[in-house]
Amino acid sequence: GKRGENWKEITMRSYIYPRGTKLSWHNDQGYKAACVFYTHPRWSVSWGGELFIADVDEEFENALPSKLCGPLDHDYRDRLIGERGIGRYVYCKPNRAVLTPAPIWHTVSRVDQDAGDYCRCSIVCFFR
Repeated sequence: GKRGENWKEITMRSYIYPRGTKLSWHNDQGYKAACVFYTHPRWSVSWGGELFIADVDEEFENALPSKLCGPLDHDYRDRLIGERGIGRYVYCKPNRAVLTPAPIWHTVSRVDQDAGDYCRCSIVCFFR
């Protein structure tokens, strides 16, 4: 945050993604930042679960109608994320911590069936 800025709230949550699960595109609106710490003991680069971060054009986002899209309204996110269609990914390496500013559009890719009984596990801190 800015110099002299104090966090009013820090919350922590654990997340477990077994094979076949994912997280939809979202932007953690209402928070200043988030930090994800991967707690699983082992992960393969072939098992999915990557953190994808979209490179979004802020002017295009501000020009889109209705930022109050519901979780079932994919048109807004499809247009926003697809406008540039590029971004970055972070492999969910065990014991890695990833700090992201909010609001930043991101998703967790689907955990592949090849993961078997291994789960993508993390603790996420949200700063408000």
